[in-house]
Amino acid sequence: MTGHMHGSRTNVRITVLVLAWTVLACTLVGTRTVSAQTYVSAEPIPSVEMVGGTNLARILGIGYQAWSCGASASSTTAAS
Repeated sequence: MTGHMHGSRTNVRITVLVLAWTVLACTLVGTRTVSAQTYVSAEPIPSVEMVGGTNLARILGIGYQAWSCGASASSTTAAS
């Protein structure tokens, strides 16, 4: 009877070891390095020096300030 129990323990150990190695192998093979790249879109606020007075008036005329982080006409045209 002790021989049968000893064989049973050996089978359990082998099964546990095979399962442990399988989990370890799958973990090592399936692990990927995760990385992310972030980009910032930064557009300059138009000024007289950049686009000229006529073009700045056109840009402001089409409503640039309505969607541009609240820049005021006085701050963009103050240099003129």
